[in-house]
Amino acid sequence: MAPKKKTSGPAVTVTPEQREAASVAKTAGNAAFSAGNFAEAVKQFTTAIENDPTDHVYYSNRRHASAAGCALSPPPSARSRSAG
Repeated sequence: MAPKKKTSGPAVTVTPEQREAASVAKTAGNAAFSAGNFAEAVKQFTTAIENDPTDHVYYSNRRHASAAGCALSPPPSARSRSAG
């Protein structure tokens, strides 16, 4: 039996306007990340992905922002102790 060829998902067409909107969102995400506002960075990178799902950099940036935000959050047990 012949090996299956890998196929990608359906073709995605991205307009120049969508690419520009994605670039603007990426810039805003980078600024939020630099300021330590990781939740806003994730939001902006998600907007970039929604506008241009073909650019792998947006996914990588969102993942890094998400991981950075998680690394700064105390574990749930620490949060419940400090709330008292």
